Amino acid sequence: LTQDRYTALKSWMEAVAVYGTPAQIRMAATAVIAEDARNDHNLWLSLLSGAQRAEDPELARRVLAWIKDSQEKQGIHFDYASEIGGRLLTIGLKDEALAYWKAHAVAGNNHVENLNCIGKLLEQIPQESFTRRQLLISGMMETLSDHHGAYAAWLADEYIRQGDFAAFEQTLKKARKRQDLRP
Repeated sequence: LTQDRYTALKSWMEAVAVYGTPAQIRMAATAVIAEDARNDHNLWLSLLSGAQRAEDPELARRVLAWIKDSQEKQGIHFDYASEIGGRLLTIGLKDEALAYWKAHAVAGNNHVENLNCIGKLLEQIPQESFTRRQLLISGMMETLSDHHGAYAAWLADEYIRQGDFAAFEQTLKKARKRQDLRP
């Protein structure tokens, strides 16, 4: 795939994702995903936006397979991971959205999308499922990352909802102590 061809395909996809008919969207997306996959989150968003506009979950599945292929070959790419999962959810691919968010919710990662993906996963767990929510947050909170304070705030919020004020206070004190140890 030459740079000129890639640029032309990307421009075509970006245009039809906004202005094209469902048939044009499918044609452009099919041409794009026939090429070697690239870690290009802007193109991924255009492809998924097009699938949404075309109301075509099968196209979204094919795009997701192409995205996964890219990340398997070139490494995981965090940019817009929460939004990509959100687009999958919007088009009706809940299992795929959850799997995408889980794959990008990597313990110890400092990318903001790591935090955002955990937030998206939490949104899918009912408030009444305290144990599931607490396990997800606690697992991330114990890792070394710049987001430990956000995780602590989420966990403290869960304790407040349960009326466990001692755990609420302990969680925040532990987070403060941990932050004080950081350079």
